[in-house]
Amino acid sequence: MIKVDYSCLIAAILLFSSNFLKLLEIAEEYQYHHTAFDFNRWRSLDPQYIATMWKTQRIPGRAISTSVNFINAAGWFFFAVPIMQVVWVLSHGGKRYLGFHAFIAFLAVAGSIMEASASLMVVGMDGALDWMAKDFNLDDWGSTGDGMGWKVLEMTHLAVKGLVLWIDAFEWVMLSIILTLIFASNATCEPKFFARRWSFLGLIIGSLCWLTFISDILRFVSWRFFMGVALVGSVMNSFILIPLWLVLLAFMLPRAKVNMYEDPATLALRRELRHEEERVRAEHAMKDELEEFDTDDADDTYDEEIIELSSIN
Repeated sequence: MIKVDYSCLIAAILLFSSNFLKLLEIAEEYQYHHTAFDFNRWRSLDPQYIATMWKTQRIPGRAISTSVNFINAAGWFFFAVPIMQVVWVLSHGGKRYLGFHAFIAFLAVAGSIMEASASLMVVGMDGALDWMAKDFNLDDWGSTGDGMGWKVLEMTHLAVKGLVLWIDAFEWVMLSIILTLIFASNATCEPKFFARRWSFLGLIIGSLCWLTFISDILRFVSWRFFMGVALVGSVMNSFILIPLWLVLLAFMLPRAKVNMYEDPATLALRRELRHEEERVRAEHAMKDELEEFDTDDADDTYDEEIIELSSIN
């Protein structure tokens, strides 16, 4: 019976789902920006334009955004659980490089809490701003029809989005450090509890995390280009590689936790027996193929002799 770790699968499903919905949200925003968005009127804080944008685009599309942030918060919360288990196994139950692995665990917990808090903060902010846009008087503050409230609303929305942007950017750095340290620990761990290819995939994810973080910084040099690079890196990691990394871990983690408590000599003997079984199985398969080949060759020779006798007669 194949055993799996359900915390890994839950985290993978949640992160995949949140990023799938995020792609739908980005596609909707992309369509809006290429059809109805007027950058000059937005930058000049035209109150009529801002009011129309909130009522026709932001408030109606809030359901997807709220779902994304709730699922994303839950996904990062569950992400910390398998990381803690991996750290416990790689440290041999706290007996190997305790400070090193405790640092990985600290980064995992802190990063997950930070990302989940940022997602929930966005949900609360969006709900409050939507309420203001629908029910508050934002048209007449200093004078009739000055629209000052809409300007303040938009500036507040933009400032908080900038705060969350840098929280997300720092999260990529923490994730990169976590996966790189796990790769280093697994490479020096004896006996091996996790596959090297799995830890190398984590190293690739960590490299893409750095690419995303650097693109987040350089977007102020060229916003459109580096925004696209950061988006590609984020989608590759969050939508494909991280869920794949978690799914692979889900099948390795139960066996790794069992092997961790076994005696190293017993574990080595079991691996030798497994390799011996695989070798014997491969030899039997090769022998069967050779016997089948010899049988086919004998049949061909018999057919040729029959043909020769027929031609003589």
